Amino acid sequence: QTQLAVCPRHFRRLCVIEQRLTKIAMAAPIHNINALHSLSSPNVDDWPVEFFLDIKMLGLVVEFLLERGHDPCLEGDVGSPLTSAMDKVCSWVKESDKEFVEENVKKTLARFNVLAVLAYHWRAGRGTV
Repeated sequence: QTQLAVCPRHFRRLCVIEQRLTKIAMAAPIHNINALHSLSSPNVDDWPVEFFLDIKMLGLVVEFLLERGHDPCLEGDVGSPLTSAMDKVCSWVKESDKEFVEENVKKTLARFNVLAVLAYHWRAGRGTV
């Protein structure tokens, strides 16, 4: 169940996304991470970039994960989810001496979107993400 006002179809989609992110977190070689950390994991790099470009859906996913008990304050081996996302963006920018083709621009924007959504939730007081 959820307090979010979503239709049954979107609720099922959010549950599937939560399961996939949780599975990534559990399979990670690092310790003490959850689905919020998985949003910036290298294992989601093969997900469709459009998922991360839809900032409203990404925000809804984070709200859903917070509501379902994923701890935004969990300091895993990579720090908090927000710290992890920031590190991912920084490392991507440093190693990204790639030419500016549309796909690389989209991937960079997708990484910034994850960081922005997590930072918004931290700033808005909906968790120390």
